[in-house]
Amino acid sequence: MEMGRRWPPDSLPHTSWSIHRWFWRPKLGLRGFFNMRLFRHVTILHGCAVGGGSITFAGTLLPPPEKVWESGTWSGLADWKAEMPQHYQTAAHMLGVTENKILGPADHLLKTAAESVGCGATFYRTKVAILQPAGTQPGQNIPDPFFGGEGPRRATCTACGGCIMGCRYAAKNSLDFNYLYLAEKYGARVFPETKVVNVKPLGGSKDGSAGYEVCTVKSTAWIRRQPRRFTSRAVVFSASALGTLELLFRLKE
Repeated sequence: MEMGRRWPPDSLPHTSWSIHRWFWRPKLGLRGFFNMRLFRHVTILHGCAVGGGSITFAGTLLPPPEKVWESGTWSGLADWKAEMPQHYQTAAHMLGVTENKILGPADHLLKTAAESVGCGATFYRTKVAILQPAGTQPGQNIPDPFFGGEGPRRATCTACGGCIMGCRYAAKNSLDFNYLYLAEKYGARVFPETKVVNVKPLGGSKDGSAGYEVCTVKSTAWIRRQPRRFTSRAVVFSASALGTLELLFRLKE
């Protein structure tokens, strides 16, 4: 179940001035993929679409420094230094992570500024989930380069700088080009514009041993909400930290 819409590359907006196709506030008629949540001490920007935040993220993937695993409330829960690298490797493979080959004017200015204060060695090319294979032209259409031909055809990066607006050239490795594409290819069904409003154990059991009923409404409708019910043996909550906790707290109430 996905609350947001499905966004093929050619349907993405050219500019953030297309508010109705960029921002997600369905009650106001805004049915885009970019959302903003305001809290007392923090503002969180996130995605709402088939593919989630991968549709609107900048394509940059930075592994955390080791000190992250040694601090915080999670530090003693596991040996994170030994646990996490394998998962980062899996994600890097699925997202086609590569070293950025394209440096723009801002990058060169940043490098010059770092060198001017004696910190030139700290400048480096970031890891990105963007298709930039050697020996190709910008915008070149090529067969799937990641999954032995099982994935969709792709196009190489044009350096347009529009990653956050959603890649209109199919060069950014968002989840609709890997995990979700392959899942649907092999039989999974995705229900876009579907908001989960309740999850109830079936058969009177509290532990879900008899399965669950999932109640939904159409997320982009205001009057005709089209309530539906699904049953399943198990339920996975994967609406990020924000959506998952919000739903779980609502169910607890």
